[in-house]
Amino acid sequence: MKPGLHAAEPERAELLDLLRTLHVTQARLQDLAGGQVDALIDPFGRRHLMPGAQEHVLRAAATFQGIFHNAAVGIVSTGPSNQVREANPAFCAMLGYTPETLPRDDFLALSEPRDVPACRALASAVARGERSGFVIEKRFIRRDGRRLWTRVSVSALRDGTGALEGLIAIVEDISERLAAEESNRRLAARLAATVASISDAFFTLDQHGRFSHVNHPAARLLGQDARALLGQPAAAQPGFGPGEPFGGWLADAATGRAMAGGEAELRGTGQWLEMRAYPAAEGVTVVLHDITERRRRAAWQQLLEACIAQLNHIVLVTDADLLDEPGPRIVFVNEAFTRRTGYSAAEVLGRSPRLLQGPKTQRAELDRVRRALQAGQPVHAELLNYTRTGEAFWIEMDMVPVQEARGRITHWVAVEREITDRRRHQAQLEQQAALLDLVQDAILVIGTDRTTLYWNRSAERLYGWTAAEMLGQPACERIDDMPENGPAAMQAVLSEGHWRGQLRHRRKDGTRLVVEANWTMMGHGDGPRAILAVHTDITQRLELEQKLRQAQRLEAIGQLTGGVAHDFNNLLTVILGNAEMLVQGLEPDSELRQMAEMNMAAADRAAALTSRLLAFSRRQALDPKPVDVNALLGGLAQMLRRTLGEQVDFTLRAEPGLAPALIDAPQLETAVLNLCINARDAMPEGGQLRIETATVALDAAAAEEDVAPGRYVLIRVTDTGHGMPPEVAARAFEPFFTTKEVGQGSGLGLSMVYGFIKQSGGQVTIRSAPGAGTAVSIYLPIALHGVPAPPPAPTEAPRGGTERLLVVEDDLPVRDHVATLLRDLGYRVTEAGTAQEALRLLRQDGEYDLLFTDIVMPDGMNGAQLAVLARTLRPTLRVLLTSGYSQPEIPGRGPALPILPKPYRRNQLATKVREALEAPA
Repeated sequence: MKPGLHAAEPERAELLDLLRTLHVTQARLQDLAGGQVDALIDPFGRRHLMPGAQEHVLRAAATFQGIFHNAAVGIVSTGPSNQVREANPAFCAMLGYTPETLPRDDFLALSEPRDVPACRALASAVARGERSGFVIEKRFIRRDGRRLWTRVSVSALRDGTGALEGLIAIVEDISERLAAEESNRRLAARLAATVASISDAFFTLDQHGRFSHVNHPAARLLGQDARALLGQPAAAQPGFGPGEPFGGWLADAATGRAMAGGEAELRGTGQWLEMRAYPAAEGVTVVLHDITERRRRAAWQQLLEACIAQLNHIVLVTDADLLDEPGPRIVFVNEAFTRRTGYSAAEVLGRSPRLLQGPKTQRAELDRVRRALQAGQPVHAELLNYTRTGEAFWIEMDMVPVQEARGRITHWVAVEREITDRRRHQAQLEQQAALLDLVQDAILVIGTDRTTLYWNRSAERLYGWTAAEMLGQPACERIDDMPENGPAAMQAVLSEGHWRGQLRHRRKDGTRLVVEANWTMMGHGDGPRAILAVHTDITQRLELEQKLRQAQRLEAIGQLTGGVAHDFNNLLTVILGNAEMLVQGLEPDSELRQMAEMNMAAADRAAALTSRLLAFSRRQALDPKPVDVNALLGGLAQMLRRTLGEQVDFTLRAEPGLAPALIDAPQLETAVLNLCINARDAMPEGGQLRIETATVALDAAAAEEDVAPGRYVLIRVTDTGHGMPPEVAARAFEPFFTTKEVGQGSGLGLSMVYGFIKQSGGQVTIRSAPGAGTAVSIYLPIALHGVPAPPPAPTEAPRGGTERLLVVEDDLPVRDHVATLLRDLGYRVTEAGTAQEALRLLRQDGEYDLLFTDIVMPDGMNGAQLAVLARTLRPTLRVLLTSGYSQPEIPGRGPALPILPKPYRRNQLATKVREALEAPA
């Protein structure tokens, strides 16, 4: 309430006293009249007081007017019909009017319409004399439309007869008082709600220590109903007696007139309470807060801090408010941090962990950690940090966020383990692993449970599986081509600690390989841990060894074949020479001559056979010449029929007028023979074998795969055997590739055919399918010139001479036969069985015109070496060599020495000897 309102209260009382004085004065005048006239009524009906009374009334009226105009409260007088007679300035100001603008028709019309009925009823009761007046709190409507709360005291104004002349109202503005009262009510309501909402125990005691208010948590704590506790002494409750902590604090607050309290356990409940006792005018106000959980958390925190202090790992806690420079602030470090970094807690609290970073701390890892922190996610990292003295050390860090109840991150907790030694070992292992990746051998580490623990890059290259595909997987099950070998090797290494041998494996793409495996058990004192396996791919080495063995075998066969052919040629030389002499010495129609001619034909066929054997055994450059392929195959047909056997139906379909092919004839015979033998082997129960020839002209559209367009002589060998699947046919021309059982084939036949035809400028193709047989097509280049005609048969007798010849031949029958033929030709012949004997004869008598010597000699010196030494003794000596080997394989043959291959006829011998004698020295 404003001070002015308080000042208006005595003025209002004085005004009411004045009004009462006027009434008393009027009564006194009546008493004084006592039969006397106190007033005169003139003829016009006007009333006049006597002088004494008039003076008193005027003084009273003057006082009333002063009070009316100057009063701080509103004063209004109304007539009998409630019209406003007088309204003082205070009332007009209350409603925002001036005395001139105030509406005067109806005093009640200035009121809030909802208040009018009650006011009108009260005014009517006063008018009827049922009551002398009334007091009411009501609202007036101000001129600006606002409502004004007032307290109105209304009294009746009556004349001397008691008739109602009107009403007088004292109006007091109570709007501020009501606002203050409303504010107090709201404050009291909030206070009551606050007290009611307090979760802590709350109670008040009167001056005698009895409960005057108890909230529900306090009642639950004390174990009684709140209403039952009212009026009871607090000291009677367990734990609140005079000799107990809570009772003592209550007494201190009541007597000391200051807040008292502390923390203690409430007897019999196991609860820890914090008491705050506040003295008040009416007694003591008490708040009890349950700190049992806080005490438990504090105990756990104390235990946790003790544990953290004993940890060897670094524990570091920062706030989460700032990630940018200077970075989050450290709020806690344990003793392990101080021990390892050299910084005390006081030195780092409030600073950023970035003080531990240095020139080699990984920027990329720091950026990754920052992104995780920005996203509010836990992060694991390995960082290089630095101590206070600059020593670098590695840590493995796990950082997690700490969130408040609403989910906001308030701190980051980092647990850091030093991994300097581990990183050093890891670097060494990485260097070793890099070295292991450089080696060519596959290196595996296999656990005792047979899972793969390590798989180097060479293993990736060798087997085709990546380390990611193999780690944790059973290696043996994937790579073993022979599953029974892996467990046996595993058992051996587990029992003996080491195993070495060969294993057949397979790659990811299904191809097979052979490895030389060296397995070593790795373990410690508590038993085996893993197996270190080193695998060396020896597939190519084995293939080369197989090729070498095959080549050595072929070399041995070739040497044996060449030796047999050489000796056979020596025999044929004698047989063919003697048969020729018989034919020449017998009558043309005699039976003996016919038999001799048959012997010559047989010897010629035998010579052709040995020529083929020598062609098989030799290693020489090709000697392509125009060849009549039809004639060659026709001459080969009879031998093929004998070779293939009766179970194979052999057919030769030769195209008439076939163009000549430019080819090495003996090699072509060998190639066709190989193809036919392979075809026979593909038909173990018999079948059909057909050889066809044709001259073909292939354009780009008609050319087969790997065959260039052009004109060719075609030889096609077709069989009705079991055929080959595509994957086998694709490898048919590979060296040593064979589908036959071990010992049944070398795998060189088709590869030799392929190499020979390719070397000759031709092409080879193969078409085959399982159950449909095989067709091999050979495309030979066409010769630009025709096949040369055979040399004409000699028409005159061979020409001899009288020169002196030295014949050197270790084979006695051949030497005797040759010496006889030469003597028949007129030559003077001296014979020698060895090179040493021939040299002795040359030293004794050097007058020889021709040295005719076999090349292969038994005493360590061959014919070519003999010729060199002989020419040293006699430079003008002519030399003619002879041998049962083919010319290109004659050992020690000089480039300028003529040679006569065995077997030979008399004419061939005479011609070659004559050419040698007549050649320049």
